[in-house]
Amino acid sequence: MIVGAVATIRHRLDHCVVFDLDGTLVDTEPTLEWAINTAFDDVGLPTLHRGAARQHIGHGLDHFVHSAMREVASTTVGERLLSAVAGRFHALLLADPWHGASPRRGAVVLLEQLVAHLFRGCNHVARSALHSLPEEKMVEALQTKASHNRTEHS
Repeated sequence: MIVGAVATIRHRLDHCVVFDLDGTLVDTEPTLEWAINTAFDDVGLPTLHRGAARQHIGHGLDHFVHSAMREVASTTVGERLLSAVAGRFHALLLADPWHGASPRRGAVVLLEQLVAHLFRGCNHVARSALHSLPEEKMVEALQTKASHNRTEHS
């Protein structure tokens, strides 16, 4: 039974994309805290205390900004100020999306195993070359390989 389940999982890995939208693989709480505190500081608002960002995470970035602003603002926040903070917050995340972020324990090994599975049959030089590609080229190479794997299993 276990052998069959493993074979099913391996077959499905050929058709997968990994998204980490909730911090399971990468701890992005420090990134969010840095970005919101920088945005607050830029407009003259007080910043969140260390670790306080956690309670605002989990309902999307817009909710995060609104919720964090309610915590630090002593009065009702106007739309203009909210818009300024949200714009700065998003700009900071786009400019440095990994600021302070770190992989969760075991995440790197898990992703390396996934890549190894997708690229089984490729030699070490090919895998090393993949890791040295710019991100968009790496995605393109993974898509090509996944497409090739699907063709082999059809």
